[in-house]
Amino acid sequence: QCLVGSEMCIRDRNTCLECKKNFPSAKLLELHISENHDPFMKIKLQRGEHVFGCFVESCDRMFRDHKKRRLHLIDKHDYPKDYLFSIVDRGIGKKDTSLIKKNTKNYGVWKPA
Repeated sequence: QCLVGSEMCIRDRNTCLECKKNFPSAKLLELHISENHDPFMKIKLQRGEHVFGCFVESCDRMFRDHKKRRLHLIDKHDYPKDYLFSIVDRGIGKKDTSLIKKNTKNYGVWKPA
């Protein structure tokens, strides 16, 4: 299944074909592609558009920045405060056993591509 308007396809393993990062769900892969590989992302951000989507499959809320998305996930969907919200950017590795942040500074901080 290919994403509309994209040459990158979703595979069973939820792997981004552009950067080879893996994701625990198709939704997170879709968000990763739009937030990290969309050439128009910076323009949309400059215009103040809501470009950061909620992680929850049944929620279609969009946000202007990742901080508001994080607060939404915590307040409305009961995500733990120490959840690894940067999962959309970094993906998951073979050694990742939890999506809860490790006790290090800047672990899980979003940085635009």
